[in-house]
Amino acid sequence: MDREQILEAFKSAKLAANEAAEQTKDVGPINMDTVVFKVDGWRRREYRWLQLHSQVSFGEPMKGVFSGYRFAFFQTDSVNANARTAAQSAAEKVLKEAGISATIWYQLD
Repeated sequence: MDREQILEAFKSAKLAANEAAEQTKDVGPINMDTVVFKVDGWRRREYRWLQLHSQVSFGEPMKGVFSGYRFAFFQTDSVNANARTAAQSAAEKVLKEAGISATIWYQLD
């Protein structure tokens, strides 16, 4: 998969996250659910390029169980509970379907 395909996957994931957030009633416990992902063989410069062009912010590489994964912050307007989980799930699904190694970091506030 080349970087343009990965970029398109992130743009699609961002749209999917926004649509899911808009369509889901935001009730339930506040959480910090967030997509985590990695692209094997990529270096910092590739992640910076992807961040710039996708308009999705990333965290630094993680350690431990999620070693090498990064948070992908698919920001949605004012959702903190069920709608946030739905948004992150939608983004994760798009990334996985594109062949990107992704999952969700689930955490209640």
